[in-house]
Amino acid sequence: MKFESTATQFGIYMSETYGDNFLVSPLLSIRYEMARTIISYTYKYLDHLYGVPISINRPIEIDMRGKNRWTLGLGLTVEYSFLNLTLGYKFAATPTIRGGISFNI
Repeated sequence: MKFESTATQFGIYMSETYGDNFLVSPLLSIRYEMARTIISYTYKYLDHLYGVPISINRPIEIDMRGKNRWTLGLGLTVEYSFLNLTLGYKFAATPTIRGGISFNI
C-alpha cells in the first residue's frame, strides 16, 4: 500500500489594520499552488464459486492533482473586545470560502 501527498504554495499576502477599539483588517493575497495525492494498493478478493475457490488480485491506483495554480484571495477580519470574526474567499479553479470565530482571553 502506498499513500503519498505533496503540496506547495508560494504567495504574497497584504493586509492593513484600521481602528482603535474596533479593528478591521482587509486582506489580499496572490498565490501559486500545486497539490498531488497518490494512493495505490492491491484489492484482494477470495471466494468460492460452485465449490471452486477463486482469488482475485487487482491493483488499484488513484492519482489526484489539484486544479488550482494562480489564485486571488480576499478576506476581512473584524476584532472587537474579546471577539474576532474572519471571512475570506479564494478565486481559483476550485474556489474556497472560509469563515471563523475566535475569542481573546
